[in-house]
Amino acid sequence: MHLVDWLRGFKAGISNVVTSLSPKKRTRRIGATNIVEGLEDRTLLSYDAVFDTGVLTLTDNAAENDILTLSLSADGLYLAHGINEAGLGADPTDFGGNTYLIADLTQIVINGGDGDDLLIVDFTTGNWIPALGLSFDGGVAGTDTLETTGGTFTDGSITATGIGAGIIQYDALVTITFAGLEPIVDDNLVTNFTITGTVGADNITIANNGDAMRTRVSEAANNFESVAFMNKTNVTVNGLGGADTITLANNSAPAVGLVQLVVNGDATENGATQAGDAITINNAFALPTGTLSLTAPTITQTAGAVALTTLNLYGDVNQTGGNLVVTGTTTAAGGAAGNISLNQATNDFGTVTVTSGVNVTLADANDIALGPITATGALSVTATGGIAQNGNVTAISTLNYVAGTTITINTATITSTGNQIYNDDVILNQDALLTSTAAGNIEFRETVNSFDNNYRSLTVNTAGFTDFGDGGADYVGNNFRLSTLTTDAAGTTRINITPSADATPSIRTETNQVYNDDVILRQDTVLTTNNNGN
Repeated sequence: MHLVDWLRGFKAGISNVVTSLSPKKRTRRIGATNIVEGLEDRTLLSYDAVFDTGVLTLTDNAAENDILTLSLSADGLYLAHGINEAGLGADPTDFGGNTYLIADLTQIVINGGDGDDLLIVDFTTGNWIPALGLSFDGGVAGTDTLETTGGTFTDGSITATGIGAGIIQYDALVTITFAGLEPIVDDNLVTNFTITGTVGADNITIANNGDAMRTRVSEAANNFESVAFMNKTNVTVNGLGGADTITLANNSAPAVGLVQLVVNGDATENGATQAGDAITINNAFALPTGTLSLTAPTITQTAGAVALTTLNLYGDVNQTGGNLVVTGTTTAAGGAAGNISLNQATNDFGTVTVTSGVNVTLADANDIALGPITATGALSVTATGGIAQNGNVTAISTLNYVAGTTITINTATITSTGNQIYNDDVILNQDALLTSTAAGNIEFRETVNSFDNNYRSLTVNTAGFTDFGDGGADYVGNNFRLSTLTTDAAGTTRINITPSADATPSIRTETNQVYNDDVILRQDTVLTTNNNGN
């Protein structure tokens, strides 16, 4: 063996020994060279690497626009890097002649320079963040970006701690702290992802990132760093403390993978909120197969088409423009004032349920189904198609239904203190008890029938007027008769149906008709039972 060859081998052996021992402190400069690739010159960033008692510190010492990628080596043993390159290079574990075993690292600290720096944290080959986490300070100057990608986690969160600063966590195992940043891009696959603002008054906007792949959460006064995300299933945005203003702007192309978006003025869905918190929808917002949940004292839609499968609204709701297209269930719970106004004529709901509120106004361009309705004020529903009352109605003051076709009652009880007015044909698909507890009128202004020949019973209880018909051919039971018809002992029943022959009686039942209160006939009237009823 030649002496030169022997010396080369000896030098390599010593280098390997030093690397494997991971000395207590080592300082190297990495990437301080020019590379010619094809006809293009590329200057790699200059980083000083300092390793001291488990802490690896990488410091950018040049005011350049740098891209630093950190990841786990393919064999799962070493910290790997790429510098201003699309890939990780020929030997990504070589930090200026040194390599760093993941097992030897307790913390990684990265200090950016004055350029526009990009740090890419890549989890494609696995989690490599040490136990004490990774810290990235982008520096004072420049527009510095943190991008996380390649990982798969159950839970993730980004919590603001100051202007351009915060903490990122994944599955309570991975912690990244950051400062001096402008945007954050998070492309990891995460099932449940939470973005939390500050304890102050934040002005938050949720909108498309402009790339048709990500949704961006930003704050107008830079109280916290903007976050652009995709590959998240369930995302929650919490305004936290202060009187927060949250705007849902143009998100017609939602983030890839997004199924549910929860927006809270404070920190809890359908929970306590700060006075002054407000959520506004002012542009198109789409989750065609997903869920949108909004919690704030005031929720307003001023413009835009919103397309969803499920919508949850917790607070006072007011529509002054735009429309809602919700193919599944809309649930509303009124806040302090309790008013819920979803009144735009171009709305298109599947089923609407109201769990609390005062005045409730609903409009629909097609058919609307109503689940249980609990409110203390007026309930007003207008639909171009039909109205189907599929759940009990309790505690309301008045009810007014206007349908383009029919009003179907699929529930056992509808209770109000005041008037109930059914402006269009009523179909009973279930035995029903309609009650006004404070002498309101219960008015059937057009026909009343059973749904089919499984005849249903109708009982009306009020100390006010019970009205059948408003002077037209508003027959009761002319298509499918009622099983029984009963009115209580208080109040007055008024029958105002166009005179009819025996073949088309005014009111027809299968068995009994029992009028326990006074009856006023406003026109000639024929009452018929088909099965020897009374």
